[in-house]
Amino acid sequence: MILLAIVCRTRGRVREALRSMPADIFWLICWSLGGLIVMSLVPSKRVDRIFPVVPPLCLLLGAQVGLGLTAQEIRGRVYQ
Repeated sequence: MILLAIVCRTRGRVREALRSMPADIFWLICWSLGGLIVMSLVPSKRVDRIFPVVPPLCLLLGAQVGLGLTAQEIRGRVYQ
């Protein structure tokens, strides 16, 4: 989902996308990736360790749907 947020907006131009990305989306991506990296380095692989990563992923999904509602060609697919 994180890569989808970057790649769909860029169509291959990652550097330009990171510069044009809204600050809130960029923060959610960094929070999600940072949490996933830290949680993967923790030696204890309990399920409750991943819970701090769930809120930014949910917010990122909501932000992506919100951005999809602004594009006319995507609006129909989002409403389905």
